[in-house]
Amino acid sequence: MSILEFTALLSLLGGAIYVTFQITWTVSHSDDKNKKNDRL
Repeated sequence: MSILEFTALLSLLGGAIYVTFQITWTVSHSDDKNKKNDRL
């Protein structure tokens, strides 16, 4: 595997993980806002 292929694979993996984390964070954060207003 060349360095170029490795870099492309790494950026694809990183992008997928970032998007998944972003969605999970948004969902859990909106849940916290709706259920636990007294904590904010």
